[in-house]
Amino acid sequence: MTGSAFAQQQVTANEDDAIDSPSEVLRGRVDENGLPDFNQDQAARDATAGRNVPQTVTSRLGDVVRRREAGNTVGGPERPIFADREDGGGNVQTGNAVSAYDPLGIRVGSFLAYPAVEAGIEFTDNVALADRGRRDDLGYTIAPELRLESNWSRHAATLRASSSHLIYDENSSEDTDDVEVRATGRIDITRDTRVDLEAGFTFGQESRGTAEDDSTAETQPDETVYSATASLTQRFNRMIATIRSNLEVYEFGDAQLTGGGTQSNADRDYTEVAGSLRLGYEWTPAIQPFVEGSYSIRRHDQKTDDDGFRRDSDGHSVVGGVAVNLGPILRGEVSGGYAERRPDDSSLSDVSAVVANASLIWAPTPLTTVTAAVGTSVDETTVTGSSAALSRTAGLNVAHALFDNLTLNAGAEFDYTRYKGAGITEKSYSLSAGMDYLINRNLVVRAGYTYDIFDSNQSDSDYTANTFRIGVRLQQ
Repeated sequence: MTGSAFAQQQVTANEDDAIDSPSEVLRGRVDENGLPDFNQDQAARDATAGRNVPQTVTSRLGDVVRRREAGNTVGGPERPIFADREDGGGNVQTGNAVSAYDPLGIRVGSFLAYPAVEAGIEFTDNVALADRGRRDDLGYTIAPELRLESNWSRHAATLRASSSHLIYDENSSEDTDDVEVRATGRIDITRDTRVDLEAGFTFGQESRGTAEDDSTAETQPDETVYSATASLTQRFNRMIATIRSNLEVYEFGDAQLTGGGTQSNADRDYTEVAGSLRLGYEWTPAIQPFVEGSYSIRRHDQKTDDDGFRRDSDGHSVVGGVAVNLGPILRGEVSGGYAERRPDDSSLSDVSAVVANASLIWAPTPLTTVTAAVGTSVDETTVTGSSAALSRTAGLNVAHALFDNLTLNAGAEFDYTRYKGAGITEKSYSLSAGMDYLINRNLVVRAGYTYDIFDSNQSDSDYTANTFRIGVRLQQ
């Protein structure tokens, strides 16, 4: 999925968006406990709520994050039971006061509304991410959003709606439209029991350049994801148990072919149902070891794909790790384990892997924040002969506040994907730098640069791209 990416946000110790859920670590997003979380759809990279919000990494890791949000994780970090206190604006308080540049929101009954809109321009020297015949172009971006948060003494509810639209001056086939709507709720049954609910809708376009990309397509297919999650968390003294169920429905649109006609992607549509059980132990208030097991089934709308393969599969994973919450200094979790996925088609090989996942936020000084993320996922594919795409990602982002209203940021990402059974491997690298200048609490000026490298063992698939962005954000 592609699109404007200069609306991305730095995680700080008192982040006003720290309760966003699910979220995107390297794009400065954290879960409702203020902890970094991979579970964020790519469309939301242009839908943050903006304060000290530097331009961050903008590579293909977002696609992996999107797939993880769709339930394709293989033992990624779950949400620890560490909870920071929140103020009326949804700001997670970990020891620092709310910034004078934080948006105040608009009170609507017992809710606070945070509307915002971004507009800007984007220049790229490789608009179609092509190995040959590179074309540069200038694009115009617009990204409205609305966040609505409850301000109740018990329970909680949040609604987020955002979209991002990128329109190119000369290459309209590369225009993108990303949309996300997500509602979350928390029901505090007792002091030791809670229920978490979430429903979401995302819409966007697939990225060019990967093995899934049809080289004869003039436009990339749309991708729509419907999701619903329910979990029950129970504390037994120091023991904490969470049982979670998840449902995702994937739908892929047709691709317009060069020279006319369409390419159907109906054979890629599928539904995934997953369940997991996580057991944690509060060794200390700041340290929580845990183990987690999960099982999922994927069922496609069509019995076979266009090549005659039966793509339905079952998978499971077992991981162990530790969640850490040392306040504003260090927070997050690290886990590792084993995952396996078994296709129904005997001609497709099973996929097994040692998995490693980490999501950490470290603040070595009050002015500097380091965000690190590592992830593993087993993703669906219709590449001929491949049973799954095994992806491993890693990223690092550093942000430093020179002043209360000026933050500089730099990041790096790496993604390695292997298509099991097809002999195809892909590596992508991304370097980025950016700045956010807050004129006041309602106006932010943003600028950013990203350099992307894509390396594949398929012919005519490699590419590089330089992207420059500048824009303004209006927020309330």
